[in-house]
Amino acid sequence: MDFLNIGGSELLVIVLLALILFRPEDIYKAMRTLGRYTRSARRMWNEFSTNIKQEMDTREVEAAAAETKALLKSAEEAVATLKTSVNDVTKTLEGDVAAAGKSLKSQATESAAALKAEPVSVTAAELSGATAALKEVEDAIDTVEDTIGSAADVVDFERSGVGSEVNNLDSVAEVADPLQDEPMDEVSVL
Repeated sequence: MDFLNIGGSELLVIVLLALILFRPEDIYKAMRTLGRYTRSARRMWNEFSTNIKQEMDTREVEAAAAETKALLKSAEEAVATLKTSVNDVTKTLEGDVAAAGKSLKSQATESAAALKAEPVSVTAAELSGATAALKEVEDAIDTVEDTIGSAADVVDFERSGVGSEVNNLDSVAEVADPLQDEPMDEVSVL
């Protein structure tokens, strides 16, 4: 058995020496005193190690805070750079829009001047020609629509079965047409 790196035989020698040097009552008091000092030493050691750990934790927190401050500073610099870039782009766009507006305004002015310079009779003649052509196109469309409508009516008429009766009436009318020219008294009943 090892106790504080002391073997069994070594421990036996220490106990025998203590019995020889001290009386049993004194050994009891010495052990109590040794226990108190041991507890006191442990308490001091625990406080010392706790203080050391707290100090190390404090240093780690301070290091983390310093690192965070450095990151914040670099982020602020990046934001400032971004703001500068946005301002530059905005100024460039505003200049481009202003130039484009001036260009469009000058083109509109030139177009208005060109329109004022043309004789009105030429424009009016072109307008009347276009109106006449439009009227002709509308008339052609109406004619086509009427033709399509008539053809649709004939198709519907044929589908309804009435068309065959009309054909029969047409054949009767063909026979009756020559009879209309003749006087009525000569007509015999078939």
